[in-house]
Parts: sequence; C-alpha cells; structure tokens
Amino acid sequence: MAWIEDDHSRKENGEFTYKNKAPLSEDGDYDKNMSRLVDIYSSTPAEDKAAMGINNKKDGEESEIQRKISSVHIDFTKDNVLPELNEDTIQKMGLEKNRPVLFKSETIIRNLSKHFDVEKDVYDDIISEVLYNPIDVFQASSTNPNYFHLASFVQVKDKDGLKMGLVLLDADTSKEYIEIVHAYFVSSKGYDWAKNRA
Repeated sequence: MAWIEDDHSRKENGEFTYKNKAPLSEDGDYDKNMSRLVDIYSSTPAEDKAAMGINNKKDGEESEIQRKISSVHIDFTKDNVLPELNEDTIQKMGLEKNRPVLFKSETIIRNLSKHFDVEKDVYDDIISEVLYNPIDVFQASSTNPNYFHLASFVQVKDKDGLKMGLVLLDADTSKEYIEIVHAYFVSSKGYDWAKNRA
C-alpha cells in the first residue's frame, strides 16, 4: 500500500493528528488522553485493525475467544486457573507452548491494595478482555524476558465507558502456568510508558 500524504493530516509543526482531530493531549489529562485513544480505536475500520494485527481473528476463532471471555469469574478467596491464551497471543510472545493462566490469591490481594482504580466488580471484565481479546502484546521488561504486557480496551459498566486495561504476565517456561502479576488501567501516557520501557 502506497503512502498517501493527504490521508495523514499534520499540524503546522509537522506532528501527526488523528482522523483530522487534534493530537493526543500532552498535558497528562487522563480523560482527554483516553478519550482520544478511544476515538482513534473506535473510528478505525475493522479491515485496518486486521491489517495492523488488531483483533485479527480467523474463522471459528471468535466463538472460542467468546467462550474464554465468558468463563472468567474471579474468586477473590482462592487461586484462579483460567483458560490458555489465544494461539496468536502466544506467537506474539514468542512462546512455543501454551499453558493455562493463574491468578494467585496473594496476587489478587496485592493487586487490590496497589491498584485502587480496578474495583472488584470490574475484575472479570479487565482480566477476560485483556487476556483473550488483546489489541496489543509487548515485552514488559528489558531485564526480565519472561514478562509481557497485554493491552485492550475494557468497557467499564456504569462507570467511565472504555478504559485501557493492561495485564502484566510472567510467562516463565519453568512454571506450570502463565501467571498474572498485575492488572490495572492506564492513561495513554501510561500505556506509552509501558510500551517504551522494554
């Protein structure tokens, strides 16, 4: 596909804008930044998302993903063993073998105390949507090659609409499970920071 300059609007200083809108807010305002990300995501046609590898599902894979999403019900009193990740996610992580995902009870307790923005009633949504319908998969640490972030937009019911959720995974191949380390929401600035950290 050839680059068509007119399809990529810019400000006078040459900085890109998005869909003929202002660029991402640089003032750190969560609502403006997240609103801009949601606008970009929502206005991107499905075929463009597929070309970028976002939500690029094969025939029959959609029902399997929906089954996995529907099966997530976090019990805060015990370890939760969740379905294996999707094969395309495993490939993006560079892993040879898929395994179930473990959300340990002590990790849940730590997550509740460190990430106040993730209330108990949205855990099923953030875990299921990010693990089984990720829009991005990337290395989380340059010092620990087993750590990966998965990211997706999460519809937060009766709250703030769409938010960007991240789940940090430990995919150490010597462990029986792929383990959840953290689950949290981020602003667009936090998302960029996480992506550029590795």
